[in-house]
Amino acid sequence: MLTLEDETGAFRAVRLSDGTEIAADLCIVAMGAQPNVEWLDGSGLDAGPGGLRCDVHCRAMSQDGTPHPFIFTAGDVALWPCPLYGGEEVSIGHWSNAVEQARIAASNMLAGADRLQIHSYLPTFWSNQARVTVKAVGHAGLADEVKVAQGALEEGRFVAIYGRQGKVVAAVSVDYGLYMEHYAYLVRTCAEFPPPSIFHNSVEDEPPEASA
Repeated sequence: MLTLEDETGAFRAVRLSDGTEIAADLCIVAMGAQPNVEWLDGSGLDAGPGGLRCDVHCRAMSQDGTPHPFIFTAGDVALWPCPLYGGEEVSIGHWSNAVEQARIAASNMLAGADRLQIHSYLPTFWSNQARVTVKAVGHAGLADEVKVAQGALEEGRFVAIYGRQGKVVAAVSVDYGLYMEHYAYLVRTCAEFPPPSIFHNSVEDEPPEASA
């Protein structure tokens, strides 16, 4: 992809590899991340494009499908079976997950085999973007349905709730984060999707959220 500018130097379009030009006023480039696991080649551990696989106790998985008793993993390189999603393997890049997963890994390094803790982190993050506060719980990327539970898209303040196979898996708020603990509870308890609403669908139900 090639970005094109006008005579003032302002962005005006993108040119794709096939020569197609798409006019636009704004270009957002999302670089993403790739796990750095090449150094594990030949180690016998199960590492690949998704990261280093581990079990719910943060033990690195060997290529034979068994957990290594002395190697543990944590952070965004870890590809682990999340209990909240029926063992679906996920890699979470949030710093809060890295902190909690490291705590579990360190504890399990010192514990006996019969005292291992399970890493059952609920993905959570928040961010301020151009005076807009975005908060999220759960894993929206796993969803097959989405509904606006509070507020309205056209008003720029809302909560979107995500479902998968009839269960709540995530929620995202835009300047409407007062009730995110409630939505976190719905995700943790695998509540039915869509859940019975206990809120009126109006931004007037909630006072404006102060921006950090």
